[in-house]
Amino acid sequence: MDRELYLFDEPLSEVDSYIENLLLELIVSLVVEKKKKVIMTLHQLNKLNSLPAYIVFVGNKKCIFQSDFSQMLHAADTDDIEIAFKKMRQAIFC
Repeated sequence: MDRELYLFDEPLSEVDSYIENLLLELIVSLVVEKKKKVIMTLHQLNKLNSLPAYIVFVGNKKCIFQSDFSQMLHAADTDDIEIAFKKMRQAIFC
């Protein structure tokens, strides 16, 4: 299906590493080669750190954070994506 916008809900959940890599390649090709927009929910942010991803954290019916990886790391005062993700989740559930 050729669409301008694709929505994926946890596309990397419960798949092995081969399928995970294949899915990421397909999603990247949608964005880079076909110039499509992709929105996806994902808990494995480290899978996207080498991509030009824009991150949005939403909680309690409001946007908690929105920017790119470098700004997320800066806001969390760390170089570790997992620690930054944990801090962002804590901000959502406080």
